[in-house]
Amino acid sequence: AETTMVAGATVTLWECDPATGLPSSTVTTTTTAADGTYTFGGPDPATGACLLDPTKTYAVEIAAPTGAGETYEGYSLTDGTADAACVAAGESDDVDGTTGISTCYDPSDPAADNIDAGITPPCEEIGGEVYVDTNNNGCQDAAETTMVADATVTLWECDPATGLPSSTVTTTMTAADGTYSFGGPDPATGACLLDPTKTYAVEIAAPTGAGETYEGYSLTDGTADAACVAAGESDDVDGTTGVSTCYDPADPAADNIDAGIKLDCPDPNCFGITITRN
Repeated sequence: AETTMVAGATVTLWECDPATGLPSSTVTTTTTAADGTYTFGGPDPATGACLLDPTKTYAVEIAAPTGAGETYEGYSLTDGTADAACVAAGESDDVDGTTGISTCYDPSDPAADNIDAGITPPCEEIGGEVYVDTNNNGCQDAAETTMVADATVTLWECDPATGLPSSTVTTTMTAADGTYSFGGPDPATGACLLDPTKTYAVEIAAPTGAGETYEGYSLTDGTADAACVAAGESDDVDGTTGVSTCYDPADPAADNIDAGIKLDCPDPNCFGITITRN
């Protein structure tokens, strides 16, 4: 059950234009209480006159506290569509998911007592990048700016019992800048593509086969130092399998699951050595 109520949302009352039936001028503003409710109207405390004109119609505009540093930072107004049963029960969202503005209501309409809005948490993402690790130290150093496009990245769902990757979910390719990502909202439904109750791993396969862009390269097998790890520049997949550990998509580290590739050579000491012919 959704019982978390949003306090501190700004709610603006609009008077509607009788000709267009659209909000035309603001009347007043309030904020939602600790239980998430708001109200306009009733009698004027000083005169007893009704604060809402029964001959007019009104709309509300709701702005939840979703900005930087606010209680619900990163949330957004719901853009899903309630089914008929929800609407009939008076539990549907009643404002536009983009503008936060409702349609216009006659204040005598019982529906005007229940103009609600929902907010949804941000959809988590998993991502990272693939680059050329020139010195095979397991770290993307400042000078290592060659990014690997067209690496195949597979998203795995992890087994909650073993904590290991257990089934594949989907696959993507790294872009021209070497980056990839999974998750965010479904473009069609708005639902989050990653399940926040599950953990995920990635498997990265760079284009290192015969005839491919990085033929003769393989995944980095160097180990990054503590400073590199702390800076979020370390390689995060196994140098043999290309598979990462499992991540909670809400973990900031899940936004930065990287892999480096290095040029293979027969002499393990060849990195950094220049051979000249006399």
